[in-house]
Amino acid sequence: DFAGGWSDTPPFCLEHGGTVLNAAILLDGERPIVARGEILSDPVLELVWVDGNAREVVMDATSLTRYQQPGDPLALHKAAAVLAGLAGPGPSADLTDFLRHLGGGLRLITDLKLPPASGLGANSLAAMALLRCLDLLQGRESTAADLSARVLYLGQMLTTGGGWQDQLGGLIPGIKLLETAPGLSQTAQITPVNLSPRVAQRLEQQLLLCYVGERRLAKNLLRQVMRRYLSRSPEVVRVLHDVKVLARDMREALEAGALDALGRLMLRHWELNKVMDRQITTAHVERLFAALNNLAWGAKLAGAGGGGFMEIIARDPEAAKRLRERLGPILATQGGRFYDVKIDDQGPISQLDSR
Repeated sequence: DFAGGWSDTPPFCLEHGGTVLNAAILLDGERPIVARGEILSDPVLELVWVDGNAREVVMDATSLTRYQQPGDPLALHKAAAVLAGLAGPGPSADLTDFLRHLGGGLRLITDLKLPPASGLGANSLAAMALLRCLDLLQGRESTAADLSARVLYLGQMLTTGGGWQDQLGGLIPGIKLLETAPGLSQTAQITPVNLSPRVAQRLEQQLLLCYVGERRLAKNLLRQVMRRYLSRSPEVVRVLHDVKVLARDMREALEAGALDALGRLMLRHWELNKVMDRQITTAHVERLFAALNNLAWGAKLAGAGGGGFMEIIARDPEAAKRLRERLGPILATQGGRFYDVKIDDQGPISQLDSR
């Protein structure tokens, strides 16, 4: 997310609408979030989280409804399965009937090649990929708006909360401005940001993304910020409205090719984020910001902050190289590193493998 994050989160977006500028990206040349369904000969549901080294064989629908158990590494898989109708009300309310319809069992796999709690919306995107995978298995089509709404609901099922920008950010290719009107139906108006080839090349050379090495729990930060909003804290209310304006201003800066203005607005956004909650930054993160010195136009943490990924707009390609050299050792002290980042203009790949 370049700007506007938090404004997409209920209840603020329900009352005022949200405005977000974000991008679908490739990390180290690939789309790092994958959901896959494999048909099995035995009539069981096998849930697998590859990077979390978790696996569970589910024999009945009742087991799926226990997705709210604390510490369950496969809670996301279970909640997605319930939402897709494998248990409880829905088009396939019985797990056995669902598996019989598939002609066997099902192995439902996620593979997230990302550090945990990174701020890049991995959980929402994994949920979206799981729901899309289950739709394909049932021969159902799904629109971006439908998937976004279901992921928003799934976040409430898991009590993690969250907004609508993460899933739309990864599903819709390229850089875009996403806007919703007030109301329960948060259907986003999508406005692509069209960059000239020259500006797109400059952005690719000057946009840096690094994992700072510290994890954060977005759920806790979201609760704290939204609690302050519900108490009508003047500074939080002001910031949530201000970041919507910043999202529109950043879009104009990008389309004008003004990467210096883009960076300054990004830094302004970061300062506003810190107004909402002190836990959004850490001593390690502040050390990284101090090290930017005169080599960057601006920077901010992605997502809810508190750790995860840091996005930087370097002043020029040479400054980008020097930033990698300067920040690399600091990142390494916490197990962080730079990732190669590229705007994904093609969108995600989803297919049904019949093997």
